[in-house]
Amino acid sequence: MLATRDKEDMSRTLLAMSSSQESCLAMRKSGCLPLLIQILHDSDGEPGPPESPTGAKDARMRANAALHNIVFSQPDEGQAKKEMRVLHVLEQIRSYSETCWDWLQMQSRDGARGPEGAGTGRDWGGLGGAGRG
Repeated sequence: MLATRDKEDMSRTLLAMSSSQESCLAMRKSGCLPLLIQILHDSDGEPGPPESPTGAKDARMRANAALHNIVFSQPDEGQAKKEMRVLHVLEQIRSYSETCWDWLQMQSRDGARGPEGAGTGRDWGGLGGAGRG
C-alpha cells in the first residue's frame, strides 16, 4: 500500500496527468482508476472516521478532481452520462459521510456538556428543563 506521503505525490501526479482527454483515456486503459479510488477512499486505513490530516484531505480532493476529469473525458456520450450520474451520487455520499463524521467529532469534543444536548445536537443555552413545574 501507499504511504501517506506517497499518496500526496501520487495524487498530484495523477491530477496533472488528467489534464487532457488523451491522457485521461490512457489513464483509464492503464488501470489508474483503482489507484485513484484507493487514494480517494483511503482504503488502507482502518474502518471508522477519517482522521483527515490536511495532507490526506488534499490528496483526496486531488484524486477526486482527477477522477472527475477522467469521467468527463469519456468519448461515448451514453456511457459518459451514466458515469457522471454515478460520480455525482458517490460525491454526495462522500460529502454526507464526511459531514456526519465531523458532526460526531464535534459532539465527542462537546460531550462534557451532559445529557441535555447529547441526543439532539441542539444547545438550549442550559435551560434543560427550566419550564417544568
